[in-house]
Amino acid sequence: MTHRTTIDILLLDRLARRTLQTHSREINQAAFLIVSHFPDYRRMARAKKNRIAIPSDVAAKILFLSDRTCCICRQHGKVIQIHHIDSDPSNNVEGNLAVLCSDCHDLTMIRGGFSRRLDAEQIVLYRNNGTLLTGVMG
Repeated sequence: MTHRTTIDILLLDRLARRTLQTHSREINQAAFLIVSHFPDYRRMARAKKNRIAIPSDVAAKILFLSDRTCCICRQHGKVIQIHHIDSDPSNNVEGNLAVLCSDCHDLTMIRGGFSRRLDAEQIVLYRNNGTLLTGVMG
């Protein structure tokens, strides 16, 4: 490595460090503004939802009625999860539960950007579409 190359690397390293320091200051300033304007922000950010285990008989019924298949993509054999439609993990009423694969469940978590979130109303429509004829799952 030549002396010139070593100097170039040192200059690039110094530039990168300054850029990181500038961004760190901007992030800290933004965090300060959020906390100072919204005093409950930290408490709300740390608040955990009260998760109550889904009773085994309810889970068994939901999984049976769905044939252990995601109500969105309807692909058999995928890893599935029971999703709380209203995002309240303590609300284990059958009408609030839907079977989703991991991929479709991730779509319920998308916030903002150009992607459209899979919201509660859509999940209910997809879930009920598979059970309209039998009239189950309110």
